[in-house]
Amino acid sequence: VIERYVSGGMCGYDREGSPVWYDVIGPLDPKGLLMSASKQDFLRAKVRHTELLRRECHKQSEKLGKNIESITLIYDCEGLGLKHIWKPAVEAYGEEELRRHISPQQLPVAYGGALTDPDGDPRCRTKINYGGTVPRSYYVQESVKVQYDSSVTVSRGSSVQLEYQVTAAGSLLRLFLQ
Repeated sequence: VIERYVSGGMCGYDREGSPVWYDVIGPLDPKGLLMSASKQDFLRAKVRHTELLRRECHKQSEKLGKNIESITLIYDCEGLGLKHIWKPAVEAYGEEELRRHISPQQLPVAYGGALTDPDGDPRCRTKINYGGTVPRSYYVQESVKVQYDSSVTVSRGSSVQLEYQVTAAGSLLRLFLQ
């Protein structure tokens, strides 16, 4: 599940020779991922990504004959519904800004460059995982039914004791305070 649905990937190099990592956040399915894998699985995946980038920096240092110690990170937020960002400005200036730092030959067509996969894919899916919705068949635990139909008023200086039966390990208890 982690390999297939956690988005991101390394694709190309910036103008200084540093690896470029794409985090494609929009299609990510956090609930599906949390229901299908453990926190440790996520941590291991991120450590693997970091190790891959470290190795790539080392390879680039040897190849270019200079010390490469940084990466360029691109967060693709398409699909998040961030209405406070004016889309025409993001589209117009986003690609221009990327090309200022990354050669078009190293930038996927989908991000305003000229790079494609060997099969012509403009999103370079062999290098960048775009995630997606995790099928319920992958869920390893059933979602605890959320009930918001009870409320308690607690006066200043008072306390209240609540009792809940926890049916699954690692469950999360949410309290809404007004």
